Amino acid sequence: MQDGRRVVTDKTIQLERLDNVNEFLKLIGSTGRQFFNDRDSGCYAEFELDARGRVWFYDDYTQSRIYTHFSGRWRQFSHGGTLKNLVILLRDHIKKNKKISADYFSSNWHFGGLHPWGYDEVSLEKIRLKGLQLGIVAIEKTSGG
Repeated sequence: MQDGRRVVTDKTIQLERLDNVNEFLKLIGSTGRQFFNDRDSGCYAEFELDARGRVWFYDDYTQSRIYTHFSGRWRQFSHGGTLKNLVILLRDHIKKNKKISADYFSSNWHFGGLHPWGYDEVSLEKIRLKGLQLGIVAIEKTSGG
């Protein structure tokens, strides 16, 4: 607090985005095929921001802490490349406020009308709308100016 006002730092803003991303991951883990949710243990994946500003990912299945800034293979990451890409996009949102395209959560996105996650259209729409609400997903631009 400074002069009765809250001092907003980059770290404060990143922590707010981190909370939003973790809420978003919980929705992904409780919707559709429930990725990022190990139903046997009841654990959901989540992100952490350390004291040095680095983003870590806690894997829901292996329960391992994974450094997301490493460009090689992530040991102990239990998901495939498509979900690793999503983790990277979410990391970039936490650190740099980069938004994810709304098209990423569309069934028409890839593979001839089938989303690579295998989530149904209703689940994808729910995820997309939550991402918009949390400021993670970019607002779609309408054509025609």
